[in-house]
Amino acid sequence: MEYGSDKTRGFYGSWQFVSQGLNTVCGSLLGVALAAALES
Repeated sequence: MEYGSDKTRGFYGSWQFVSQGLNTVCGSLLGVALAAALES
């Protein structure tokens, strides 16, 4: 976020952590869904 202004640099940088958390949740839900589908 080197190109962000001083006011928005932290806000733009925080989206990386938000997206990592969302990807973890989505990946976990996908794993649960696949395990449930392949169980039977």
